[in-house]
Amino acid sequence: MAAPKGNKYNKGNHDTGRPSKFKSSYTEAIIKFFDIEPYKKEIMEKSKEYFKDGQLKKESEKIKHMPNKMPTLYRFARKIGVEYSTVWRWAEKGEWDGKDKDGKETTIDKNFKDFCNSYKAAKEIQKEFLITIGLAGAAPAPFAIFTAKNVTDMRDKQEQEVTHKGSIIYLPPKK
Repeated sequence: MAAPKGNKYNKGNHDTGRPSKFKSSYTEAIIKFFDIEPYKKEIMEKSKEYFKDGQLKKESEKIKHMPNKMPTLYRFARKIGVEYSTVWRWAEKGEWDGKDKDGKETTIDKNFKDFCNSYKAAKEIQKEFLITIGLAGAAPAPFAIFTAKNVTDMRDKQEQEVTHKGSIIYLPPKK
């Protein structure tokens, strides 16, 4: 059955498909969501020392760094009530500029470009979050390494000499 006349979602009309749930306020909201303290200090033990006469000599606390929940795009999507894949597409739309599936020239919507730039900034904040947690000892080192490799652009550096019949073909540049 064909769509009724005047249906604005009908193929062939100017705007096809469901309207986007995108709001320009998400551009600032994603930065605010990702920009949190990496860890909180938790008091594990309190102690007091006294002089022989009963007066307080010294108070001390043992503190442990406890990591906060890492901000992720999935958690951000849940917070704003949108599917993860939708938020991912918004970030990707800001990167793409060229031709649509029909071969027509198209340009990026400024809102999506701004959101894409905010998403990139949020990823850098997330990377800083992981580095801070790792250096503070708030997460086990192997976990911090694994997460950083899989969530950010950080990788182990490997340099290899390429040889053929004993002669060097490629030697990595020294920095």
